[in-house]
Amino acid sequence: MKKIVSAFLFLIIVTAFYEISFAMTAEEAASLDLNTISGFSAEELAAGLKGELANLAEDFVLAEQECGVNAVFLAALAAHESGWGKHCFKPNNIFGWSGKSFDSKSECIAFVASRIAEKYLSEDGRCFHGKNLYGVNVSYNGSKQWVNAVAGIMAKISQKAEEAANLFPAEERFDSVYLYPCETEDIKEKSCFAEPAKQPEEEFSSSETLWKCFCGSIQENTANSQYDLP
Repeated sequence: MKKIVSAFLFLIIVTAFYEISFAMTAEEAASLDLNTISGFSAEELAAGLKGELANLAEDFVLAEQECGVNAVFLAALAAHESGWGKHCFKPNNIFGWSGKSFDSKSECIAFVASRIAEKYLSEDGRCFHGKNLYGVNVSYNGSKQWVNAVAGIMAKISQKAEEAANLFPAEERFDSVYLYPCETEDIKEKSCFAEPAKQPEEEFSSSETLWKCFCGSIQENTANSQYDLP
């Protein structure tokens, strides 16, 4: 009984630690550390975007991964500055950044994300005044209306992305699924999200509780049964 209780407590901790998506209010968005990783997949983020920006969701997520700038913020900033990608004062410049032209909107996203990370979100950056919208706004725009507008868009994007995330089973968001007997130490050894799973009778004869473990990349594990996703 003690082992079962311990396993469930550990599950709660793992689930909380590996929470991969969240919805925000405008107030929360305004105060968010913009180096926080959103955790949304491109498909989930796209659900919160409009017009041409929906086709650029993968680029926002990639910029988040490479530059450490929150993808929801990047998308909201582009939405605010270009009317959801409709208006570019220079070719492909969906951020209105320094009057520059770009060969593609993907190039623009990568460039602006790197500059925001370097100049606005790094403590030694020339424009650093804090890692949230209020801090960025000091040198970026200076208007309280800018903070309110971008935060409001961030809230709407994150809420729709969260709704989309809840539509996709975890199996569809990760590369592989592992099923193995419920041993707390086994779970601790894996850097992935775990949740209770029904025992497939055709694969296991043991009556032990099993856990389903969603891993971000396929790992070789001869001790456990691996089910490749369709």
